[in-house]
Amino acid sequence: MTLEEVTKDHVIIKIVKPIRKRPSLTSLLARMTDTNQQPPVELGPPIGNEEL
Repeated sequence: MTLEEVTKDHVIIKIVKPIRKRPSLTSLLARMTDTNQQPPVELGPPIGNEEL
């Protein structure tokens, strides 16, 4: 929050949200542990054109 302008009749306050940087894939993968990983899901054999 910043004070933009103060006059006899008005006070203008500008609210500024902090900019959050989007995390990189590398930083997200670095936070992975054995306890927060999901087990693989077996979907069965390929059907149709899935297996090229």
